[in-house]
Amino acid sequence: MRYFIDTHPCCDGNHELHQNGCVVFPKRETVVLVGEFRSSYDALRAAHWLYPLVEGCRICCPECRVESSPISILL
Repeated sequence: MRYFIDTHPCCDGNHELHQNGCVVFPKRETVVLVGEFRSSYDALRAAHWLYPLVEGCRICCPECRVESSPISILL
């Protein structure tokens, strides 16, 4: 699956990670391709190299939300 990160942060300062085809996908001009990954956790780890404050979209990557993710996945 292809993953993208929104270059515009949310109101809490985090950037959102989205799967290609997400129903709340941001405007194409505001996203950067993170890459193709087997899991959203792997995509999240890679996205941290681009934007240290990143979390999964509540629709397409809910398992990678800050409030639901164990901190160990970020290491």
